[in-house]
Amino acid sequence: MSRGDGKQSYGRLEEFDGYGTSTDPDGKKKKHVRSRSSCCSRSDDKKSGVAAYLCSARCLWQTVGVGVIVVGVLVVVMAFVMAIVERGHNDELETLVESLQQDTTQYARMAALCDLYPARISSSPSMDAAIEWILDQLQLEGMEGYTENASVPYWYQNPDGHNLKLLYPGVPRELAVTPLGRSIGTGPDGIEGYVLVVSSFDELNNRSAEAAGKIVVYDVDYVSYGDTVQYRSQGALMAASVGALASLTMSVTPESLYTLHTGGSTEATVPAGSITVEDAKMLHRMQNRGQIPLLHLVLDCENRGTYMSRNVIIDIPGTDYPDEYVIISGHLDSWDMNMAGAHDDAGGTLAAWQVVRSMYRNSIRAKRTVRAILWTCEELGGYGGRSYAADHLSELDKTSLAVEMDLGVFEPKELSVSGGDKTLAALAPVAETLLDYGLNVTLTPGSGGVDTRAMEEEGVPCMSLIPSESIPADGVYYSYHHTRADTPEKVDMGDFNDCSTVMGIIAYVVANMDDLLPHDTTTNT
Repeated sequence: MSRGDGKQSYGRLEEFDGYGTSTDPDGKKKKHVRSRSSCCSRSDDKKSGVAAYLCSARCLWQTVGVGVIVVGVLVVVMAFVMAIVERGHNDELETLVESLQQDTTQYARMAALCDLYPARISSSPSMDAAIEWILDQLQLEGMEGYTENASVPYWYQNPDGHNLKLLYPGVPRELAVTPLGRSIGTGPDGIEGYVLVVSSFDELNNRSAEAAGKIVVYDVDYVSYGDTVQYRSQGALMAASVGALASLTMSVTPESLYTLHTGGSTEATVPAGSITVEDAKMLHRMQNRGQIPLLHLVLDCENRGTYMSRNVIIDIPGTDYPDEYVIISGHLDSWDMNMAGAHDDAGGTLAAWQVVRSMYRNSIRAKRTVRAILWTCEELGGYGGRSYAADHLSELDKTSLAVEMDLGVFEPKELSVSGGDKTLAALAPVAETLLDYGLNVTLTPGSGGVDTRAMEEEGVPCMSLIPSESIPADGVYYSYHHTRADTPEKVDMGDFNDCSTVMGIIAYVVANMDDLLPHDTTTNT
């Protein structure tokens, strides 16, 4: 009620005895007298206690009742609206997941890409043709895709121009060989030299005097990909440092059926090649018997400067924040040797494309733009990702998350996340939603993929999808990895759809969050 001093007071509730009196704090009875400004009439003062009580209640109702009703109605209406919005989001996500789980088109496209355009090294005609094919496929479905230039290393190799021949001991014979990425060539006449087989860099250093003028062969037992790949990437540099003629590395794989595994090598002053596990072991046995092998090596390859390749980008514009982004991605390029590159990484590329395709076909849009990027030149050093980060530097603070799938297409098990504890905590709704759909995928501290690394260094939260067969050191993925055996029938369509569903849920949930994910430069390892 209104006091004489004009200030609003809600006073102290007094205890009415039902007879028109009330008890004050001292326990004394007093008459209950209404203010002249009360909503009750003057004559109400003489009413009985019950009537006075009812009049007082009526007065209170008239004072605050309308406001209570208005506030109550507003709360109900807002709750109803929020429920509709939330239900709309849930319905959209349900539709998206169902579409991703039932899709067969993108799996078929993955196979077609591998069959029609193998050996998609970033500076090759096959890669250029694959990009145009993807743009045509998008246009057929009414989708808009566009490309952005990326300067990449121009490494040339003649697939029919490589030869390795064992001249001694025993009967002369040809052995399988392929150049490693960025290797220099031997020249048309090739290199002839005796072999020194070593099992570690320490052994090479200890036998450096013997290595001079020889072809160094690395026979290193596979421990894990991360532990063993250094001999492929650094072997030529180390061999050159001790005066060797060339470097040949045993294929990095837990299991071999006379299968060549290629991959990148740091550019060095001596040629670098890959040979099979079986031939590396044979050469080592010969050396141990005192029969020093003599080889003739020809590698027809060279570095030709730079080449202008392209990233392919497909956007589903955001409804509320179109200039904020959630990126899902895979890399389109593969290695040479007529390699299909199904697991690495046509599967990841087509799975990212599948998410935006399903959103487009079902008219699903999130608050933020969902952007699929099909990277060029991951295999030769992540130049497509570097180029994107440099060209979009001003947008990176508005990029909530960048996801890459580049570790094969098997049952999705883990999501490696950069950015520290705050980022992991903010992604809790993603883990919960995945579990709601029966996808038991664990979020772990770590880092993103090769192509998102440049964004990660600028503080963008990044994520790498890790399937089941990429986690154990002897996972079957590493038997197919960088080989001609990495073909479409090795990819299970159910696993493919599960991986695309994981990326779809991540993209949808993060793109609809109230805030961007926390940005920092912490990389969890």
